[in-house]
Amino acid sequence: MVKLNDNVVGELTPARRADLDSVLSDLVVETQEALAGNFLGAYLVGSFALGAGDQHSDVDFLVITREGISALQIDGLREFHRAGSGNIRERALRPDLRLGWADHLEGSYVPDDDIRRPATADVDRDRWWYLDNGSRELVLSDHDNTAVTRWVLRERGITLAGPRPWTLLDPVPRDALRQEAAGRLAHWRAELRADPDSLANAWLQQHVVLAFCRARYTMETGRVASKSAAGAWGAEHLDARWRELISRAIADRPDPWERLHRTADATLVGVTVEFVEDGCRAAEPRL
Repeated sequence: MVKLNDNVVGELTPARRADLDSVLSDLVVETQEALAGNFLGAYLVGSFALGAGDQHSDVDFLVITREGISALQIDGLREFHRAGSGNIRERALRPDLRLGWADHLEGSYVPDDDIRRPATADVDRDRWWYLDNGSRELVLSDHDNTAVTRWVLRERGITLAGPRPWTLLDPVPRDALRQEAAGRLAHWRAELRADPDSLANAWLQQHVVLAFCRARYTMETGRVASKSAAGAWGAEHLDARWRELISRAIADRPDPWERLHRTADATLVGVTVEFVEDGCRAAEPRL
């Protein structure tokens, strides 16, 4: 039975803590059964590993396998995830619905050889079997195949089962983190330029602000922080003209799925575009 320490889940109520422990225990037991001898370890990463997990966080995980995952093993993993307790996106349509942590699982299944290799450029990255937050379906994705994910796993990952995470891979060089962050900023700007109307969504507008703060924090420090911690850093260390925008993004974080079908403040959208461009100018020397 998984039981997270108080310093990991201190912000949660006893009921929510018990639910999270139960979900993580199920994750370990069910993936061990589906993978059999191919299971190597399961780890909590993301906000909880970075000390910033709360009731609005995703439950980010990595399961490391000894070798590639067979079709039969994928079928077993799919069966487990498809039996989840619901669909998180219903929360936006039913404010009275209280979803459990099973609906917030997000993570990847990664062969041991892959996690040991350094992350590569976006166009070259291998895709891993991935479960998105709010989904029941495993898909091939490079979402977690990053230097940031490797850093969090090695430096802050919480072991649910298996060997300690720092035994799985070498330290991630700070320059690799900085370069990846700069590339991410440019990639996100290109996506937003291709679909400028997307920032009118209240969820995405807030997400972009904190994601850019996080990438800029990594670019400046060569380390990784949670979005909320990076937002606090950005409000203090970035140009003062962005302070209100960042503070609003931090304040708007609670109940993120309620914002999925809400329109963003038009003034904030315009300032967010300027903030994105400023971040990419700062990234140019590293590209």
